[in-house]
Amino acid sequence: MEFFVRKDSVLPIDAQLNEQIKLALLVGRLRPGDTLPSIRDVAKQVNVNRGIVHKAYMELQDAGILTLKQGKGVLVEKELKYNHGGINERAESHANELLVKLSASGICPSAFARYLYQKAREHESKFPFIVYADITKSQASERANRIASIWQVHIEPMSLEELANLEPGRKKQIRRVLASYLRVEQVQKLLRRTSIEVIPVGLKVKPATVEEFRKFPAGSSVLVVMDDSDHALGPFLVDLYQKQFLPATTTVKATTLGRLGNAKRVLDSGKYDRVIFASSLWEKLPEQLRKHRRATSPQLDLDLPSLESARISAGIIV
Repeated sequence: MEFFVRKDSVLPIDAQLNEQIKLALLVGRLRPGDTLPSIRDVAKQVNVNRGIVHKAYMELQDAGILTLKQGKGVLVEKELKYNHGGINERAESHANELLVKLSASGICPSAFARYLYQKAREHESKFPFIVYADITKSQASERANRIASIWQVHIEPMSLEELANLEPGRKKQIRRVLASYLRVEQVQKLLRRTSIEVIPVGLKVKPATVEEFRKFPAGSSVLVVMDDSDHALGPFLVDLYQKQFLPATTTVKATTLGRLGNAKRVLDSGKYDRVIFASSLWEKLPEQLRKHRRATSPQLDLDLPSLESARISAGIIV
C-alpha cells in the first residue's frame, strides 16, 4: 500500500495515515491478515519522522484494527479469537448444567430449547446484546439485518447519534458494538467510559459498482460528494477512487453535501460527467435526483471473511 500526506490537510499526519488505511479496508483494498509496509518504509515513503508513523500504527492497534508483531511487520488484525476467553467451554458447561436440571424437572430438553430461543429473542429485542452502529439509522438497519440473518441472532441497529444519546441504563445492557472500519474509532470515542467491546466489520464495493465506475468514459470529470462529518477525507477519497476504481484519465474532485449547494443544479449543469454521492447520503436524496443520469453511489456489501472474524470476536457460537 502506498501512502501520501497533504500539508494543507486539517488532519495531523498520523491521522492522515490512519484514514488511508481505514478507507482501504472499507472498500476491500486491504483485507484482514494483509501485511502493511514497515514503519521505516512508510516514514521514508512520505518523508516524515518514524515516530509519527509508529503513533499512527499504534492508534489503529489500540482500535483493534492492526497488530504490530516483532519480526512479522504490521498486520491487519484478523480478530480470529476462536476461544474468546473460553466461551465455547462456558457454553458447553452451561448447557450440561441446564440439561441435568431439565431432566430432573421432567421437561423435554429439545422442547425447552425452542421455548428458550423465543424468550431469548424477546429479551434481546428489549435489551440488545449486540448493536450495529453507522452514520445513519437506515444504513445501520440494512447491515444489522443482513448480519442477523447470517448469524441467526438479534442485532439492534443504531445511528451514531442514537448511540451517543443512549441512556446509561440501556447502554449497560450492550456487550458488543459492530461498526465498519471507517467508523470504529468514532464509536470507540462514544463508548470510551464503558466496557463495551467495539468490533470492526469489513465492507466491500459490490462488483456491479466496480464495473459501472470502470466504464466511465475516458477523460471523464467526476465529483465525489461526502457527508459533512467526513470533510477531511476528501483528498484520500480522491486518491482511492483514482487508483482503485476509475479509468486513469479521469479527473476527480471531492466536496461535502453542505458545500455542494443545489444538487440538481450541479447535476443538470453538466460540469461533471458523474457525481458520486456517498452511500450515507444516497438515501437522503430525492428520488428524482437518484434517477438522474449523472448521479450514482457506491454500493457496499459485507465482507464475509471479515464477518466471520467478527462473529468469533462477538462471542457468537455455532
